[in-house]
Amino acid sequence: MNLIASKLGRPKCRLVHSWRQTIKHVTQRVYGNVVLFSSYTDQSVALPLYKRLSINTNPSVSIVPILDEWVQQGHQLSRDELFSLVTRFRSIRRFSHALQISEWMSEKHSDNLLARDRATHMELISTVRGPDQAEKYFHDLPPIWRSPRICSSLLKCFAEAGCLKKAEILMEKMKKSGFAEHRYSYNIMLKMYFQLGLYDKAELLLEEMEKKGFTSDSWTYRIQLAAYSTSGKVKEMDMLLMKMQADPIHAMKASDYITSASGYLNAGLVELSLTMLRFAEHLATGKEKRVTFLCLITLYARAKLKEEVSRLWDIYKTSWNTYNKGYHVMVSSYVNLGDFEAAEKIIDEWAESLSGNAPSDMWVINPLVQAYGNKGEFEKAEEVINKIRARFAIEPKRSTLCAFVHGYLIHNRIEDAVKTVEKALQLNDSTWIPYYHKSVITTCLDYLKTKGDTEELLKFMSLLEESNSNVENLYTHHHLEDAERHSDLVDDAELDGIELKRGMI
Repeated sequence: MNLIASKLGRPKCRLVHSWRQTIKHVTQRVYGNVVLFSSYTDQSVALPLYKRLSINTNPSVSIVPILDEWVQQGHQLSRDELFSLVTRFRSIRRFSHALQISEWMSEKHSDNLLARDRATHMELISTVRGPDQAEKYFHDLPPIWRSPRICSSLLKCFAEAGCLKKAEILMEKMKKSGFAEHRYSYNIMLKMYFQLGLYDKAELLLEEMEKKGFTSDSWTYRIQLAAYSTSGKVKEMDMLLMKMQADPIHAMKASDYITSASGYLNAGLVELSLTMLRFAEHLATGKEKRVTFLCLITLYARAKLKEEVSRLWDIYKTSWNTYNKGYHVMVSSYVNLGDFEAAEKIIDEWAESLSGNAPSDMWVINPLVQAYGNKGEFEKAEEVINKIRARFAIEPKRSTLCAFVHGYLIHNRIEDAVKTVEKALQLNDSTWIPYYHKSVITTCLDYLKTKGDTEELLKFMSLLEESNSNVENLYTHHHLEDAERHSDLVDDAELDGIELKRGMI
């Protein structure tokens, strides 16, 4: 530990704007008539467009009529204003609505779209409808528009979907066409290899990058660091951290030490992890400090250091306004520490902070609900839900119901799990995307298939499709046996029709 700490030395710091300066800048960021980030708005006057669009949280309900209405009221919407809206909705993971805005923009500004507009549109298609539809969009583009930027986005679509064979074929075509002359495409492939557990291919790619003169950038480093941290490759992580610290171009960030601390914890190296956490706390500045503190709280809870959790929470509460995320992290941390009573007190504190205003969701309680369910104490889990239900007259949404389901699965109450998931899928809200709980979904699907209840299976699949249009491959992906997933379905000839030309930039 001393060797690593001495090699790393004091973390490097950057001069950044203060959090207050950053907030001031963000709240004043306006694009024409489109206010992307605004302070509290008088509800008696017309809402800015972003706020109007944000009210509709159901991904299955189109927001196109709101855009049409805005224009009919005499407002203009430029391409850049629309792209900023797409970016904003994408950043808050409302992909369906981001795609709707992008489609509307493509229709209204078809003559002056940039490569970035088409690339973003294709990536959204992949996220919402799957990589096959993104590939179809690419094939429908005139060859002159298939620029390096567009090709890199298609590569990203394949990589994020785990389409190994397709990604590799496209990457080779890009190399031959001179479209892979930057580390960006290599980083996309590197991330995919690590995520699929193909470490040998990842290391070979790193060697290729070095031979081509593509020195590692911050993204390359962080892809490697996250992979080594998750897989417990301590030796590789040690060497990488020293390389990152010695690189004069790369500025170490608090997040780098957070990632490494998690990796050392995974490997049981608590003291070394604590050293990384101290570096992270020292280095955290500006707008990243708030998020860093929540990560620190989570990791100290994993290290079973309750005093540190309490210390950081006290600092957090006096430094920033405490919103749902902070309370959620604390509930989760106390659950991690095995102190369920303290977790319930945090929930009470959260409820008091709302000053009688009903929250839109009770997701803050989810870690405790899941913990009770995992222990088989379903009545206590119900009590936690009922307490919030009675206080605010709200019903649990999908995420809370899903938290309950984990306990059913652990205790082999699969029928109850299926019924609860079906109930969750029938709810009209966007707080939970089934893909992120694919183990729950696939277990339910397996059960229904084994049970031989075709009608119930079809009903379940129908609910999945209605809930989110990008879950149709869940069951298929779960049953593919190799890391290449559906690469065996892909023939080299399938991508032979792709003609790459240097097009619009």
